[in-house]
Parts: sequence; structure tokens; C-alpha cells
Amino acid sequence: MNMYQLFIEAQKGAAMNNFGAMYGLTPTQTRALVEAYLPAFSQGLSRKAHDPFDFAAFMRDNTTPAMQRIYDAMTPETVDPAKQAGEQLMKQIFSPEAPARMAEAASKAAGVPQATAQEFMAPFAATLAGGMQTHMAQIPGLHEWIDAFNAQREAELASQTKARKIKELKREIKEQERIEREAKERMQAPRRSVEQMGDMMKAWTVAAMGTNPFLSMLDHGQIPEPEEEPMPEAPEEERHPMAAFFDLFDPGVPTKAEEAVVDAVAEDVDDDEDEDDERS
Repeated sequence: MNMYQLFIEAQKGAAMNNFGAMYGLTPTQTRALVEAYLPAFSQGLSRKAHDPFDFAAFMRDNTTPAMQRIYDAMTPETVDPAKQAGEQLMKQIFSPEAPARMAEAASKAAGVPQATAQEFMAPFAATLAGGMQTHMAQIPGLHEWIDAFNAQREAELASQTKARKIKELKREIKEQERIEREAKERMQAPRRSVEQMGDMMKAWTVAAMGTNPFLSMLDHGQIPEPEEEPMPEAPEEERHPMAAFFDLFDPGVPTKAEEAVVDAVAEDVDDDEDEDDERS
């Protein structure tokens, strides 16, 4: 199931006709708009799906009853709430400037007014989101994997927190030992001349009697500081086992004719990379 198939099956298979009738588009124009937008939405949603668990949470937060209703049927009662939900969704996957750039490019590709392409986008986004949530629920084992993945992440975070606390405690112990050691050295300063004489006497004894292993017991050694245990390495995250999950992000249409719309979203990626470079 790819994104194009998902949209074709929406509204009991009538989504293409319903969107065309709503915006006064011919079947060719409607199809052209859908094919223009799908690769861009695929790219935007795929960026959110880099972590399957985070994407599942994202979908739960952004798939509203309004999205489910417009996926099931397009009526005057479902369109306006879906527009609002779709606009909110787009704010989370695109930059504020991207929708206008996408609408301009899509209008040229489909031969429709830019205002129409702009109006088309939000309910289209809501329909896709409602369909994705519907089909995610039908993927065998997906939610079980997400639950296991969530439990693993929580265990890793707990382990990392425990290791960090142990490391901090060891650092505090070492610092306290250093303070106590320095205080002890200050208290023993008047005795240093006596200790130096004792060292000289021991050296004379060794010279006269030879090395005696029992004399090493007279050394003023210090208890070695405990070595820090290495931080446990976090286990590598497994690749999501549900290939069907990733199929949902395949636009299902060629991108060559719609490269301008995809490029409008690609600028978001470039901006994100620039911000990352500035922060680093």
C-alpha cells in the first residue's frame, strides 16, 4: 500500500472524483494535482518517520477524528474541520514558507490557479493522514513492535540515567578523597622532617642488609582510587521489521514531472542542515 493507492481508496474509492467536484477540476487536473503533491508529502512525512516510534506518536497526536471522517467520506460537514486539521499537520512537516512554494509549483504542473492548488492542500493532507492511521492499524505486528520498542527505549534511558548517577557519585567520592588527602597532608607537614629521616634510615638498612621484601610494608602508600566503570553502550536500534510500514511513504507516482514541488520541500531540508551547522 503506497500513498497513491491510499488516496485512491479514500472515501470508498471516490476521493479523486470528490476532490475534483469540490474544486471544479477536471479528472486530469485533479490527478495532476494529486501526483504533484504526493512526492512532496512523502518527503515531508518520511522525515518525521525516521524514528518509527516517534512517528507513531506524531500520528497519534495529529490524526484527529476530523481526519478519519474525511478519509471515510467527503461531505460539507467533514471538509472544514479537515482543513483545520490538515493545516496543523502541514505546520509540523513543512516550514511556514513551503506550502506556498508547493502550491505555486503544483499549480503550474496541473494547469490550475495557484489559489485552487493552495485550497486543495489542507484537506488533501488530512485525507492522507487519516488513511495512514487507518492502514497502520491494519499492519500485522506493528503496534506490538512499537510497544516493545518503547519499552526498550525506556529501559535504555533508565540504564543511562543510572550509569550517569554512578559516575557522578564516583566523581564526588574522588573529590572528597582529594579534599581529605590535602587536609591530611597539611596536618602532617610538621612531621615531614621525621619521615625523611626514617626514609634515610631505611635506605641505610637496605644498603647494609640487602633488599628485604618485608621492608616494603613500611612504605607510606595510598589506597588506589577505584577505576571508573565504562559507560554501558546503548544497543543499536534495530531496523523496523514491518516493511509495509515504510511502503506507506512511497508516493506511488514518478517524481520527474513534479520535481519543482519536491524541490520546494527540499529547501526545508537545506534550511534544517544550515541551522544544524550553525548550532554545531
